[in-house]
Amino acid sequence: MNIDTLFPSSYLKAEDLAGRRHRLAMAKVVQEEIGGEPKVLVYFQGAKKGLVLNKTNAYVLADAFGTETDGWVGQVAELYPTKVNFQGRLVDAIRLEPVVGKATKQAEGTLPIQTAERPNGRLADDLNDSIPF
Repeated sequence: MNIDTLFPSSYLKAEDLAGRRHRLAMAKVVQEEIGGEPKVLVYFQGAKKGLVLNKTNAYVLADAFGTETDGWVGQVAELYPTKVNFQGRLVDAIRLEPVVGKATKQAEGTLPIQTAERPNGRLADDLNDSIPF
C-alpha cells in the first residue's frame, strides 16, 4: 500500500508530474493559508491541484509575465520535475519555464498556443495533453 494514496496532497508535488513536462495555462493565482502561513498558489486550467509558489518560481513568472499576478491568468508555463538543494540534500521539486510570445488571451481565457513561443523562439506545443493531477 502506497502512503501517498492514503494521504493524498491537495497541492502539486514533483511526483505528480510523472517525470515529464506539462505545458499548462494559468487559471488563477490566489493567496491561501497553509499551515497557518499565507502562501501564493497558482491553479492551472484542467488541473485539480494548485502549485504552491516558492520564491524562485514566483520570480520566474514575474520576470516573464510582470509583477502583477492578475496578468498571469491565461499565460502558459511549462512545469517540470527536477532536483534542488534543500538544507544540504537533493530533494524533488517543480520548476516552471514560461512560454511567452505574441499570444493574447481569448474571451474564454485560453491562449491560441500555436502563436506562443518560448523565450528561445521555438513554437510551443499543444496544451491538450492529459493531466494526471
